[in-house]
Amino acid sequence: MGKEKLCKEKNPDLWTRFLRVYRQHQVNIIWIKGHALIPENEHCDSLAVEASQGENLLTDDGYKNES
Repeated sequence: MGKEKLCKEKNPDLWTRFLRVYRQHQVNIIWIKGHALIPENEHCDSLAVEASQGENLLTDDGYKNES
């Protein structure tokens, strides 16, 4: 997937920031299908859901500005 397409996907602000810095590191990107009963993926999903239901959440200014 090209850089331009990534920046148009969900969270374009995060993709843009990521693309600026990822080449400074050794990165291996692997697509993992969500909700495929992969224990680590399920754990990450649980953490994300729990965090999203918390109080005093930080504002994602990049996302907020796109809305």
